[in-house]
Amino acid sequence: MPETGHKPHSLENITQPLVDGRIIHYTCNAPDLETCAKYGIEPIGNKFGCANEREVVLIPPDVIAQANGRDLNLNNLVLDCEQALQNLDRK
Repeated sequence: MPETGHKPHSLENITQPLVDGRIIHYTCNAPDLETCAKYGIEPIGNKFGCANEREVVLIPPDVIAQANGRDLNLNNLVLDCEQALQNLDRK
């Protein structure tokens, strides 16, 4: 079976805030590169061996809050990140 680079089992629990405030997040529903650039989202999946660099992203916390229309909820970070990425695609 060919290697796809997709590593969900090792990355699906990676979502967490970093020291600089950005959120590192694994997603299979990433926005396109144009949307990433527009909102300052940094695709870094290639650093983790992903086939698509957008599978792991660094998201500024204010982007998540703006996209969801409320403050970031650190207790529900994965859901907040996924909702924000989906909301950005709609804008």
